[in-house]
Amino acid sequence: MICTAYFNHLPDPQRKSSWPADDYHTIRSWHHSIDSLGLKAVLFHNAFSPDFVDRYTTPNIRFIRVDPGPYLPNDCRWGVYARYLADIDDDYILLTDCCDVTVLQDPFEFITAEDKLYIGDEATKRRGLKTIGGTRWMLNCFDTTGPGDIRRSLPDLRNKPVLNCGIVGGSRKTIRFYVETAARLIQECNPVPEAVAKQKVQIIDMAVANYIGYVMLRGEVIHGHPLHNRFKLKDTRTDVYIRHK
Repeated sequence: MICTAYFNHLPDPQRKSSWPADDYHTIRSWHHSIDSLGLKAVLFHNAFSPDFVDRYTTPNIRFIRVDPGPYLPNDCRWGVYARYLADIDDDYILLTDCCDVTVLQDPFEFITAEDKLYIGDEATKRRGLKTIGGTRWMLNCFDTTGPGDIRRSLPDLRNKPVLNCGIVGGSRKTIRFYVETAARLIQECNPVPEAVAKQKVQIIDMAVANYIGYVMLRGEVIHGHPLHNRFKLKDTRTDVYIRHK
């Protein structure tokens, strides 16, 4: 089972605008690659018309309209996933972004460990990995979580590679733990919806992802090659399961 989400109820802080409605171009690579491989997937949304859904629903890919809730698009997806995944019986699950992900091979040939979290990371141009402390956006993300455990964990995590939750996979048990914990932490950390709507905060799910991976799961994570390519560096290698930007 692969899940993704496409919400446009609030502007995406990274784009400074909301995602357009009924825009197949944005989800094309995700949709086409998964359908071509015959993988089962669900796309949660609040933005597509019935005609659009009818046109792009396939035997492999379903669209489910939901109320995303009060938080920013990236942050609200974890609660949506948690509610849905509570009732599914798939042994392994993959959660991805939908606008910048192409699935090149069946990822469940690689995602096989019961007790590991499979997750994206972020490379540098010099072939190293970005660190949390060396990435200003991540420092701001941790700061936005407020005066709680996530921010207090930062000194111990500054030299850790940035984990990117645009790819999150694992066993049903591991992923249920991840999405339930992420949804709870975001609810605890986020300011009132009015502040979110006024764009006075940024998304915090990346700080939450790193906190879960390194602190709550004690670093039991698998990231990088061959799970995915080098993020956001125009890396077109094909010997990976997922291409992320």
